[in-house]
Amino acid sequence: MNETFPCIQCGKVTTKDIEFCCDGYECGCKGLPIHPPTCSKECDENFFGRGENK
Repeated sequence: MNETFPCIQCGKVTTKDIEFCCDGYECGCKGLPIHPPTCSKECDENFFGRGENK
């Protein structure tokens, strides 16, 4: 699904493909992305702390 979401790290809008579990109907995920949306590999690493030990 290709939608627009703000990056959870920097707030920049991203339109990359975001993977969803389902549409949220009767599901605990409430239709939110499986992996939080980030705009780049750097933001992803910074958000999850993998970029600290380089």
